Amino acid sequence: MLSLYNFCSLCAFIPGMNGLHLFAVAGGSAITGGMGFLYHRRRKVAEANRSDWQSKTRNYNSSALGASGAVMGVGALTACLMPNAPMQLMLIPITFPLWVFVAGYGLIDSYFLDSPTSSIAHAGHLGGLVFGAAYYLAFMRRSPAGVWKSVERMIRRR
Repeated sequence: MLSLYNFCSLCAFIPGMNGLHLFAVAGGSAITGGMGFLYHRRRKVAEANRSDWQSKTRNYNSSALGASGAVMGVGALTACLMPNAPMQLMLIPITFPLWVFVAGYGLIDSYFLDSPTSSIAHAGHLGGLVFGAAYYLAFMRRSPAGVWKSVERMIRRR
């Protein structure tokens, strides 16, 4: 929840961003994260039914609990709107851009997606991340800040 607080605090400085946008991206990311978890879980169970010996080595006890998909969605939206905002992990005195933080978390979730020992709903995190990025592309791309404006400036220079 500390991450959600930090992401929403950054979004408060963006022109055109209001509570309705944050509510929409958090709610949509939570729903998409839950759907991503259910889809991935269903695929894993169907895969285990094909070969029984593999089901003994995999952990199917992961659950989607909490609002981690919503936090990842708001984080993805914030990273698209303010990619170079300085972020710092707790107790580690190294500052790095927000896009590195969100991309790194997405890569870690992708790596552990099919881990037999993980009890974390990594598919839920990735579903929220995808929704946050899609929300930016669909609704916030024309805002005065963000990745899209940086890309447009780079294209115009060439």
